[in-house]
Amino acid sequence: MNRYRPNSFVRDAVVDGGSRMGAGGGVGFVGRAFGGMAARNGATLTPNSISSVATRPPNVSGTIGGEIADRSISGYMPQLAGGSMANMTYSGTQITGGHISTTATTPDGRQAKVDLYSAAQHEVPNTPHTVVWYQVASGEGMGAFYATPAFTGDVSEAAQVSEAFPSAPEGTLLRQVDDGTLEASYPDGGNSLWYSSAYFQEPDAPHEVIQGADGLSWYAMTPAAAVPEFEPATPAPSGGGLSPSAQYNAALFGQFMPGFDQPVVSVDSSRSADGILEVRHEDGTGTAFYDRTMYQAPRGDYHVFEDSGGSQWYAIPGTPAVERRPVYEDGKPVYDGDKLQTTTVETMRYKSTPSRYTQPQKRPVNERKPPNRKKP
Repeated sequence: MNRYRPNSFVRDAVVDGGSRMGAGGGVGFVGRAFGGMAARNGATLTPNSISSVATRPPNVSGTIGGEIADRSISGYMPQLAGGSMANMTYSGTQITGGHISTTATTPDGRQAKVDLYSAAQHEVPNTPHTVVWYQVASGEGMGAFYATPAFTGDVSEAAQVSEAFPSAPEGTLLRQVDDGTLEASYPDGGNSLWYSSAYFQEPDAPHEVIQGADGLSWYAMTPAAAVPEFEPATPAPSGGGLSPSAQYNAALFGQFMPGFDQPVVSVDSSRSADGILEVRHEDGTGTAFYDRTMYQAPRGDYHVFEDSGGSQWYAIPGTPAVERRPVYEDGKPVYDGDKLQTTTVETMRYKSTPSRYTQPQKRPVNERKPPNRKKP
């Protein structure tokens, strides 16, 4: 009986090509005539009727288009009618075997070209997508199809975060930063940014790929190393030796970087927020440490050390040097007549300085890469 439901005649009246699913002979002819009238007067197709075209191989499926396809698509793909897409209008819809295409228009007039590819008939696309069929959107209005979850970072949202991102570490909290970006707070106290693959290209910096429940991939950046609080430097005692702060910092650094066995006499953590630590040694040399989550591998001589929290650092040896630098007063260089006054400054010279990773690059809004069809 399902084969001969009245909506089948509406389907047969509007399908272009392919095999019929309704009754044949005179009954089928009359049914399709009434089906055409129904289609012209606002009828929509049932999911079963659309499925009879969309799930077939393209060479026998036929095509449904026109206003009835525009009206019916959200009934077959319910995600197109809910959430941020509730007020969308659709036009130019084409439904055929394994592929549905349409143009979505937001209430403010922005458009997105949307393609859905049957996962049963197509390989996984390279373009960011969500899994219903493989849903791919591009254009100014694509944000509605890749909506960034509006999490606030509150602990009460833990269950919703786990539901939206089943592979995220248990207890992860998320806060929306802007479109396509989330800030993650992990149970161990670490923080990092997550970038939506719909908005950003895959970054070079260390990261892992986390899939949302809808199949969209997110680039979860590896959290930066957690640096302990070192004490400000205090003057050395008059009799020589290390000041109490230097002794404390040297001991703390030894605990923080247990694999680094060269004696340390001072620690400069003024640039720790940028992933840089610098230490001095008894012989006057130094070592600069760069957080591997922030910096690319340097050239030349370096070693890699792991801190007590499991983060890794590039260690670059340095040699003492003397530089002449201008003298400044009130932010202005001081001159003796026409001659710039300088002073001698002891510094450390390093053979190389690693480059910092760049932020993930924005993905072109009109990037479209249809997936390949699976081989029979």
